[in-house]
Amino acid sequence: MLLTEDGLTVERSSPTTATPGRWTLPGGTAEPPAAGRPLDMASLRRHAARELAEELGIHAADEKLRLWGLTRGARFGSRGFQFLAPSVPSTLVRRRHADLTVSETERGNVPELDEIAFVSSAEQAACLGSGADYLHQVLCRYFST
Repeated sequence: MLLTEDGLTVERSSPTTATPGRWTLPGGTAEPPAAGRPLDMASLRRHAARELAEELGIHAADEKLRLWGLTRGARFGSRGFQFLAPSVPSTLVRRRHADLTVSETERGNVPELDEIAFVSSAEQAACLGSGADYLHQVLCRYFST
């Protein structure tokens, strides 16, 4: 989860993804560890930092990410680990996301995300449209603490 002065950053998947038009928190699927290696907290933090950089262009040191929550998805029973990243300015997030969109398009790729937004309540996120099955519960918990 990435906090800005305008709220938490959420992103909408582009039409070419498995979940077109769905609003989610920045993230992705963790790669399986190499044979004999554990999928531990350090590797989950590294993965979360990599996803933040790949999707939003925001670089955060692994050790600066704090485990904030755990969810279980209804669709496949998947587990989600939410890490809270250090706060950054929303202008930086907008600029980095725009830069990523341009670079992907120049390479002939369709960007994975077609929009980002900043929400300051779960209700505000619900007004955006369809969200991932965990989004509302995570945002309700975040904004109530």
